[in-house]
Amino acid sequence: FSAICNADLDVLVKNFKIHKPDSGLCCLVGFLRSHSVRVPQHRRCYSERKVIQRRKYAVPQSNHLWHLDGHHKLILW
Repeated sequence: FSAICNADLDVLVKNFKIHKPDSGLCCLVGFLRSHSVRVPQHRRCYSERKVIQRRKYAVPQSNHLWHLDGHHKLILW
């Protein structure tokens, strides 16, 4: 693994999310590898949790907000 401190890893993850906000985990791992950074999964996950802000939802009652999978329409009933 690479000898990179947590602060530098956070900066790399933040830069990735600024330039590619809609990209996911696989792209992030590829981005880190392209910068010759290989870190254990738990360090990468910890850095993501610190850097990425989750959406906050406000709903009047429970079960008012549902998430539907975009591929649900492909199921043949």
